Amino acid sequence: MLIRELDDDSLLLLQATPRKWLEDGKKIEVENAPTYFGRISFSVDSKAFSGKLHASIETPRRRSPGQLIVRFRHPLSKPMQSVTVNGENWTDFNTQKEWVVIEKPLLRRYTITVQY
Repeated sequence: MLIRELDDDSLLLLQATPRKWLEDGKKIEVENAPTYFGRISFSVDSKAFSGKLHASIETPRRRSPGQLIVRFRHPLSKPMQSVTVNGENWTDFNTQKEWVVIEKPLLRRYTITVQY
């Protein structure tokens, strides 16, 4: 499952992505997928050998979700060490759930880099 709308007004991306899909050098790309909030586009690039996963997200225009949650499943199940969102250090991530959370995402574009 790549996109899931939750009952609590959250939009969850990449929830059930197979780890194999994020092996080094692989890319997942979704364009103009319909959601309750409007169309969303995103991609995730794996640089797993270098210890990084990188996502680019264009958020829905019609309505912002209450939360944008992105799950980053390292292909070797390594835990997250640090996260940046739009180049800024980010602390709202959960290493057990492998989630990065953006509360009330008002920007049109987000870039997320997870370091392992």
